[in-house]
Amino acid sequence: MLSSPEANAALDDAARRLVAGATEIASALTYAVRKALNIDSADASILGGLREAFYAETRESFFEALSDLVGLLEEDPEAPEALSSTARGLLDKSLGPTALRMFDAESPLDPTLGRETDIQRVVEARFWLWLTLEGRGKGGQTLFERLALAAPEPKGSKTKGKGRAAKP
Repeated sequence: MLSSPEANAALDDAARRLVAGATEIASALTYAVRKALNIDSADASILGGLREAFYAETRESFFEALSDLVGLLEEDPEAPEALSSTARGLLDKSLGPTALRMFDAESPLDPTLGRETDIQRVVEARFWLWLTLEGRGKGGQTLFERLALAAPEPKGSKTKGKGRAAKP
């Protein structure tokens, strides 16, 4: 328990947001693997173990992030960047890399194992997962909202006419 009711309230909110973010990533991971391996909804129950493994592998870093957050909120219960900096660190150092590593292990990209359409499906599913972890697309927006992270800047459009001669 922290020294002030404000700090406890802020910690409670932040912990709920971090749990929601981790849950969102676990869902994105299982969805991406399901798409990559072309698992239909009836067989999706086999992905429950993947979700549990994700939580188990990120548990220690999750509690370390909460511990860091406790220190920040004890100093200043209204620290504006406490949650976002903690969430960003947890996402970048643990949750994101773990999700991508687990995806790669479950959905190997091996051209000798399948047809070109199978490879394309794996690549597309991994790209979707990566975009989500970067805060892009609907899933990424939801993830970043849950973690109280600022939405990424939209990518600028490509310069048109590149390589063409300039008009006088």
